[in-house]
Amino acid sequence: MNTHQFSTLPGSSGKNSPRWSPDGRYLAAFSFELRPKKIFLYDFHLQRWAQWATDQDMSYLSWTADSRHVQYLQNTSGDRDPKVRRISIGDSHPEDLFDLKSLRQFDGPLGRWSDTAPDGSQMFVRDASGRDIYALDVEFP
Repeated sequence: MNTHQFSTLPGSSGKNSPRWSPDGRYLAAFSFELRPKKIFLYDFHLQRWAQWATDQDMSYLSWTADSRHVQYLQNTSGDRDPKVRRISIGDSHPEDLFDLKSLRQFDGPLGRWSDTAPDGSQMFVRDASGRDIYALDVEFP
């Protein structure tokens, strides 16, 4: 930081959407594809990349506050009900946390957004477009 110089992390070619773990030890990234199928993990202590997990149609990686898990949206292309999945450090098999079939998510140009808040809660963008009508009654002085 003091030198104001930057360099490419060795082995990062072909990886996309990196997320640094809160404890600073790891960097998680997707494979560079339209619909990513792999998550890679870079360990700064070991200074190497490893393929961490394989799944279908993944988006929006986010670390939990304790740096022990990465969560992501799975299957956001609209073919099936999307769900939030999680993978733990030291494991290579993602697990389902919950599905989103009852949540009307906003499907923007980059897909349905999600992230993990510092308190561990999950955040989403809800689609409230033209389907809901609201009224506001105001009494001005």
